[in-house]
Amino acid sequence: MKTRLQHSGHVNHNLGITLIELLITLTLIAIIVVAATPSLTDALQKQRLTAGLDRLTADILLARSESVKSGDHSIICPTSTGTACSKQADWHRGWMVFSDTNKNGEFDRDEPLHRVQNRLHYIRAKAYNQRLQIIFTKTGSTLLSNTTIIFCGTRNVNNALSLLVNSAGQIKVNRDINPQFLSHCQST
Repeated sequence: MKTRLQHSGHVNHNLGITLIELLITLTLIAIIVVAATPSLTDALQKQRLTAGLDRLTADILLARSESVKSGDHSIICPTSTGTACSKQADWHRGWMVFSDTNKNGEFDRDEPLHRVQNRLHYIRAKAYNQRLQIIFTKTGSTLLSNTTIIFCGTRNVNNALSLLVNSAGQIKVNRDINPQFLSHCQST
């Protein structure tokens, strides 16, 4: 758009921007966006890992609480169906929390089902020691030894977190990258 204005006897023919100026500006914006994309993707993946770990932590605490409250064993286990524990230690496919009133290690229809978590997307979560269940007793401790569940990014395996449940039923989250865990992420 050309506008002619009179200022002190001079005529200004152009108050807009040229096509070359517009192309240079768009090129600079594109470079900035491309440079920022990897860090945004990395931040999003870290947020997903943290959210998944927080959900599992909350449900482990729920299982422990239910076992102490009811006096029965409570189990949290990976599941893809929401009706039975999985035979694989793939916690990212989902998990369930239930009271094991008859102590057979399996979910039966007459037992209380406290929670079912659906699949976690864009992350992997596997039990490092291939543990298929965490069983809490009426004291809040676990029946088995320590369980470590590793959360890995699907795009960047350097994004890894681990969750440890010890035999006393206490949870420890490790946000530092352990090379031992990274090798597990690459092999999954």
